[in-house]
Amino acid sequence: DGKLSEEERKAAKAAMTERKAAALARHDTNGDGKLDQDEKQAIRAALLAKYDTDDDGKLSEEERKAAREDGANIPHKHGHKKGGKKGGKKGGPDAAGAE
Repeated sequence: DGKLSEEERKAAKAAMTERKAAALARHDTNGDGKLDQDEKQAIRAALLAKYDTDDDGKLSEEERKAAREDGANIPHKHGHKKGGKKGGKKGGPDAAGAE
Protein backbone atom coordinates (compact mmCIF):
# COMPACT_ATOMS: atom_id res chain seq x y z
CA ASP A 1 0.00 0.00 0.00
CA GLY A 2 3.05 2.29 -0.03
CA LYS A 3 2.94 2.85 3.73
CA LEU A 4 5.04 1.38 6.51
CA SER A 5 3.27 -0.56 9.19
CA GLU A 6 4.34 -0.05 12.79
CA GLU A 7 6.25 -3.36 12.59
CA GLU A 8 8.06 -2.25 9.41
CA ARG A 9 8.86 1.11 11.00
CA LYS A 10 10.36 -0.61 14.05
CA ALA A 11 12.40 -2.96 11.85
CA ALA A 12 13.74 -0.02 9.80
CA LYS A 13 14.68 1.87 12.97
CA ALA A 14 16.45 -1.20 14.38
CA ALA A 15 18.38 -1.70 11.14
CA MET A 16 19.44 1.97 11.14
CA THR A 17 20.58 1.73 14.76
CA GLU A 18 22.66 -1.36 13.90
CA ARG A 19 24.26 0.39 10.89
CA LYS A 20 25.15 3.43 13.00
CA ALA A 21 26.64 1.27 15.75
CA ALA A 22 28.70 -0.69 13.21
CA ALA A 23 29.96 2.52 11.58
CA LEU A 24 30.88 4.00 14.96
CA ALA A 25 32.72 0.82 15.96
CA ARG A 26 34.59 0.87 12.64
CA HIS A 27 35.68 4.53 12.88
CA ASP A 28 35.94 5.25 16.63
CA THR A 29 39.65 4.46 16.84
CA ASN A 30 40.14 5.79 20.38
CA GLY A 31 37.10 3.91 21.72
CA ASP A 32 35.44 6.90 23.41
CA GLY A 33 32.02 6.21 21.87
CA LYS A 34 32.01 9.24 19.58
CA LEU A 35 33.86 10.56 16.54
CA ASP A 36 36.39 13.31 17.21
CA GLN A 37 37.81 15.64 14.55
CA ASP A 38 40.78 13.36 13.79
CA GLU A 39 38.48 10.37 13.26
CA LYS A 40 36.16 12.43 11.03
CA GLN A 41 39.15 13.67 9.03
CA ALA A 42 40.33 10.08 8.58
CA ILE A 43 36.90 9.16 7.20
CA ARG A 44 36.98 12.13 4.79
CA ALA A 45 40.49 11.21 3.64
CA ALA A 46 39.51 7.57 3.07
CA LEU A 47 36.42 8.57 1.08
CA LEU A 48 38.43 10.96 -1.07
CA ALA A 49 41.20 8.41 -1.62
CA LYS A 50 38.69 5.83 -2.78
CA TYR A 51 36.12 7.90 -4.71
CA ASP A 52 37.74 11.19 -5.81
CA THR A 53 38.59 9.86 -9.26
CA ASP A 54 39.47 13.26 -10.73
CA ASP A 55 41.72 14.16 -7.74
CA ASP A 56 40.17 17.60 -7.24
CA GLY A 57 39.88 17.21 -3.46
CA LYS A 58 36.09 16.90 -3.38
CA LEU A 59 33.43 14.43 -4.44
CA SER A 60 31.36 15.29 -7.50
CA GLU A 61 27.77 14.09 -7.65
CA GLU A 62 28.92 11.14 -9.82
CA GLU A 63 31.63 10.23 -7.30
CA ARG A 64 29.13 10.58 -4.45
CA LYS A 65 26.73 8.30 -6.32
CA ALA A 66 29.46 5.66 -6.72
CA ALA A 67 30.22 5.88 -3.00
CA ARG A 68 26.53 5.49 -2.10
CA GLU A 69 26.26 2.49 -4.44
CA ASP A 70 29.15 0.93 -2.49
CA GLY A 71 27.21 1.46 0.73
CA ALA A 72 28.85 4.64 2.03
CA ASN A 73 26.45 6.93 3.88
CA ILE A 74 26.95 10.04 1.77
CA PRO A 75 24.17 12.61 1.55
CA HIS A 76 23.09 14.08 -1.75
CA LYS A 77 24.86 17.36 -2.47
CA HIS A 78 21.60 19.25 -2.99
CA GLY A 79 20.10 18.18 0.34
CA HIS A 80 20.11 20.25 3.51
CA LYS A 81 23.55 20.90 4.99
CA LYS A 82 22.50 19.35 8.28
CA GLY A 83 21.29 15.98 7.03
CA GLY A 84 17.75 15.34 5.91
CA LYS A 85 16.02 17.74 8.31
CA LYS A 86 16.48 21.43 8.70
CA GLY A 87 18.59 21.95 11.81
CA GLY A 88 19.18 18.23 12.34
CA LYS A 89 22.46 16.41 12.72
CA LYS A 90 24.78 15.67 9.86
CA GLY A 91 24.69 12.25 8.24
CA GLY A 92 26.12 9.15 9.91
CA PRO A 93 29.82 8.49 10.51
CA ASP A 94 30.49 7.55 6.90
CA ALA A 95 29.29 10.94 5.75
CA ALA A 96 31.44 12.99 8.04
CA GLY A 97 31.99 16.05 5.91
CA ALA A 98 32.56 14.40 2.55
CA GLU A 99 31.74 16.78 -0.27
